[in-house]
Amino acid sequence: MKQGNDKTSAPTRRKFLSTVAGSGAGLTLAGRARFARAAERAPIKIGFLNSFSKAFGQYGKSAFDGMNLYFDQIGWQSAGRKIEIVKEDDEINPQVGLEKARKLVESDKAQIICGPLYTPVGIAMLPYMAHVKTLWIVTGAGSVAASAAKMPYMFRTCWSTWQVAAPMGKYVYDHVAKAAVLISSDMNAGRDVIASFEKTFVPAGGKVIKEIYVAMGTNDFSSYLTDIRSMNPPAVYAFFGGTDSVRFVKQFAEFGLKDKSRLIGFQSLLDNDTLPAEGDAALGALSSTVYTASLDTPENRAFVAAYRKKYQVDPGIFAEVCYTTARIIDDALRATGGDVEDKDKFAAVVAATKITAPSGPFRFDPTNHLAIENVYILRADKIDGRMRNTVIETIADVRDPDSKGN
Repeated sequence: MKQGNDKTSAPTRRKFLSTVAGSGAGLTLAGRARFARAAERAPIKIGFLNSFSKAFGQYGKSAFDGMNLYFDQIGWQSAGRKIEIVKEDDEINPQVGLEKARKLVESDKAQIICGPLYTPVGIAMLPYMAHVKTLWIVTGAGSVAASAAKMPYMFRTCWSTWQVAAPMGKYVYDHVAKAAVLISSDMNAGRDVIASFEKTFVPAGGKVIKEIYVAMGTNDFSSYLTDIRSMNPPAVYAFFGGTDSVRFVKQFAEFGLKDKSRLIGFQSLLDNDTLPAEGDAALGALSSTVYTASLDTPENRAFVAAYRKKYQVDPGIFAEVCYTTARIIDDALRATGGDVEDKDKFAAVVAATKITAPSGPFRFDPTNHLAIENVYILRADKIDGRMRNTVIETIADVRDPDSKGN
């Protein structure tokens, strides 16, 4: 799917400056000729590989909407080159995802690949992407295996599972409960999340009553919830995503657990993409995250206002990650004169990124290109009749332990 200019979008400072530069006012003949040649250059093709169906369909849509919003704001061009997005659905299937990645690189000739969301797809792509040496910006797959990969043309604008889950383990022990049941989707990322939570919860003195793993796409959690209710734990820490999150949170409340055990989750359990559907069942639940729409900063207020205007909803984590990813691509294109074909030069500029995103301060670790950013502890509240997350603590500048940069 290719996107073109959206002439109805509001101009930004960056778009305004590019318009002035493009008008030719004050340019020499040589300057005008250079600008004309730039305008005639082939478009930048971004391969957008994500999960647009099944349990994670809403996340894929949000991610795509976030990237489209940014490119709308700059008129779908950067450094004199048009920008096109070629969209593919990995269907939450590693083999399908790998085949789509090959298509984007070999048939569509995408110079940059963005995605995926689903960790097993990211792991399946690693050997191929290392071989073809195409610029790759990971926007969702947060597993330990993917995080440990050190490839010169691979960057992570999303989080690692450790970055989000480990700070919560210590927080829960200090502020919520000394014992907990841990439950998760039975997938790479879920097991990584549980292990990362345990790495700080258990050494602090916390007791893991039981670990439970559930098949992704489960509709009825009753057997698991009955088991949890029999243990009467003071807290339950959970990792689910998409429609699984909504079903689990609602059934958790229906089983009477909400008033007996504090529900705590990884960011996807209570994100803006799922919280409205979870409604009052989520009230009081805690989560850790790298982004929430309720952050009160100039950058986030502007992003949320623009996103609401275009899509009539608040942005979730994946929308912000892909909006910021688009901004990083645009910045690098401008810094290199649009020369994405010089991979080493382009990658060096991306690696030097240091910005204030809607999520807060953002930069890449030089040793492995993992994102370094804030982690927020949230509480699900109902404010003015709408469910929203309230920031109750900020943990600044969180770096994955695999990182050894400065």
